[in-house]
Amino acid sequence: LETCEIWAASVMGGAIVFALLHTGSAAMIGASGGVFGLLGAWAVFDHRETRRRTSLRRAALRSAGICIAVLLLSVLDAALRQSALAWQAHLGGFLAGAALSATMETDPVAP
Repeated sequence: LETCEIWAASVMGGAIVFALLHTGSAAMIGASGGVFGLLGAWAVFDHRETRRRTSLRRAALRSAGICIAVLLLSVLDAALRQSALAWQAHLGGFLAGAALSATMETDPVAP
């Protein structure tokens, strides 16, 4: 799989989770779901690399920190823009990107 496939799956995952969780009638574009999907993929690949170099505990703590940072970025964005943020698309994209990359044996952009 390539990075663009992770992007596309993350956009679709974001759209699906948005459709399932959003209660209003607002539209959603989906590009941010793709960005968050790439962040989810990065978190998985970073966990694998950190796990190879250090202990499982350290890799898990680092991964948790990445997930918290992504969550805080989303909350900060919503607070600064004071707008209707499609957090559902961000969540769905992140989960789709992480899930898809977890099935991959190697990072598609690694040398």
